[in-house]
Amino acid sequence: MVFRVWPLFLIVFSLIVICYFSSAQALEPGDQVPDFVMHSENGAPQRLSEQIGKPVMIIWLDDCNACSERLIDWQYQAESRAVDGLVTWFVWQPQKDYKAPWSRLPVLSYRENNKDAWLFQPAPAVMLISPDGILDHLFLYRLDERKTEIASTLKSWLHNKQWLQKGIL
Repeated sequence: MVFRVWPLFLIVFSLIVICYFSSAQALEPGDQVPDFVMHSENGAPQRLSEQIGKPVMIIWLDDCNACSERLIDWQYQAESRAVDGLVTWFVWQPQKDYKAPWSRLPVLSYRENNKDAWLFQPAPAVMLISPDGILDHLFLYRLDERKTEIASTLKSWLHNKQWLQKGIL
């Protein structure tokens, strides 16, 4: 009896895991970004849906133990675009004995036990989310080498207000 139930259990468990993670991981430009609430290591919890009406940049960090120095360029980029209304967050996944990076920008902590959060993979990644919650740009892999490209896209995206051209806001 146990041998018959075990494969069924594995199938059901696999389907649950796939459904749970597929909504966030399958995001592509043009998709609505699912809402989340995450605790901020340096401030109040942040809810994505509270940013409707503002452009948002989310930087999903990879393995990051007190990696503040790696974030400085991103922080400067975000702060220089704040005048355009840009909201920027880092999303960090705590590991055992890891320390959160320091930043003047919110560092959101993804925790598996937070039912109101989701984790994007693969990381690192940069998302540019229009004020209507649509993922406009997604950058994956070798982000440190692509900072100039991402900065140029960010500048153009904010300057051209592509979401206005679509007649959304």
